[in-house]
Amino acid sequence: MPAYSYKCDNCKNILNIIMSLEDYKSKKTNAVCECGKRSMKRVFGTFASKIEVGSDELLDLIKSDVRKITKKVKLGDINTIENIYGK
Repeated sequence: MPAYSYKCDNCKNILNIIMSLEDYKSKKTNAVCECGKRSMKRVFGTFASKIEVGSDELLDLIKSDVRKITKKVKLGDINTIENIYGK
């Protein structure tokens, strides 16, 4: 289930709530802080996840990125060329 973070306008406390998407849709404005205030705004912070990619898949992704960069350089994309070679 997704986690939603809210920050209190009064005490600056951050509250993390885990709820289903349906619960979020129906209760998104009803988050109540520990200080009793209902003046909480949704905030977006960092999150962690782990995605495992096999070595063959990783190599394919790298090759794809190399092809995209090479194409941009061949087409004369100045920003890409300066990012690679400098000014």
